[in-house]
Amino acid sequence: MGVVLTIASLQSLASSAVQGVRLWRAPDHTRLVFDLSGRPEHSLSVVGNPDRVIIDLGNSRLQGTLQTVDLAATPIQRIRSGLRGESDLRIVLDMQNGVRPESFLLGPSGDYGNRLVVDLYDQTQRDSSTPPEPPADTAPGAREASGSSPL
Repeated sequence: MGVVLTIASLQSLASSAVQGVRLWRAPDHTRLVFDLSGRPEHSLSVVGNPDRVIIDLGNSRLQGTLQTVDLAATPIQRIRSGLRGESDLRIVLDMQNGVRPESFLLGPSGDYGNRLVVDLYDQTQRDSSTPPEPPADTAPGAREASGSSPL
């Protein structure tokens, strides 16, 4: 019996809880900050058709609800969550359109504890890795001799 209690105690110490979420909208992206009780392993993936961002948090649980976040003027339609396996938390962001997500963990600082930051960068019509087309009225030899463009 003591071994079972010890294992249960160690599991509860190792687990992390999502205690809340905050959201900010910037001109080119949306930032979600998940307030955490610990520092879980996490992964981020994107699924299309329909567009979704999936956040998996290892050995974690949700404390409270994600439904109170105001999603107006963001590309997020809905936030939902559920268990993945026996102990992992999956958070799914149903998107109105595609985004390019990036994430990172922050440790405690000031009034804040551990945090997972997820930035959802807006997709543009043109892939940002593709250089813009030159204006139609620019002749091929119109650049300066040094090779620099007149920006």
